[in-house]
Amino acid sequence: MTMNKILVPLENQAELARNAALFAINFAQRTGAEVLFLCIGEESPAAAGRAAPPDPPGPQHSPELEELIRQSLQKGLRVGTYVTQGDYVRRVSEFAREQGISRIVVALPAPDNGDFERLNGQVAALRRSLSCPLVVVRPRQEALRPGTGEAAGPGLSLRPRPAGA
Repeated sequence: MTMNKILVPLENQAELARNAALFAINFAQRTGAEVLFLCIGEESPAAAGRAAPPDPPGPQHSPELEELIRQSLQKGLRVGTYVTQGDYVRRVSEFAREQGISRIVVALPAPDNGDFERLNGQVAALRRSLSCPLVVVRPRQEALRPGTGEAAGPGLSLRPRPAGA
């Protein structure tokens, strides 16, 4: 099965962005898909009816993510980066329709993370608004090695879910 375009929507969550990007890039290497990163910043204060600061910050991603994108391009992967502002769910849904996205990859933190509820709510709303599959990359719970009581180490749990599920 060939995937044409994978979308990785990014907010200012460096670790989550890295996890989603790693999964999407690895998936693209196996399928030949193009990976599109959509950096989403908050709606500009002026558009929201508030006074704008002198230099409103735009969406940013970590130097580590920039390096991952650079390395992917050097390996010959098709990678694009786009920047927008506004409501996360609306912007991702619109972009996915406009660009003919075949799969979206997002990451969630562990349930004990302070941002989990907000981000999980965004993912649920996004899932309802999409017509393409949404892959949710989650941190795996730290498991104990059988019979030792020692931590086996954290990892990622990758659970693809079809749209509307």
